[in-house]
Amino acid sequence: MSLNIEIIRPLKPGGYGDLFLAQRTDTGDQIVIKYLRDAHLPHARRAFAREVRILSRRLPGLVRLLAWDLNADPPYYLMPYLSDH
Repeated sequence: MSLNIEIIRPLKPGGYGDLFLAQRTDTGDQIVIKYLRDAHLPHARRAFAREVRILSRRLPGLVRLLAWDLNADPPYYLMPYLSDH
């Protein structure tokens, strides 16, 4: 799945990654993109891949993934933006 996005601003960093608020250019929907921060570290890549495997199962109570690419440099995944307002 290929999505065209425009990054709006950084959000708080996650455990293994950096989070950014972004907007899909095709729909205007706001989303979050998480990039793997330490993509050069094998253990970080394994942990990030595990996170993607778990989230891609679409289990109740977990955020659903819109897209991901573990082979990108750096690896990333996209998820819906859940506003706290």
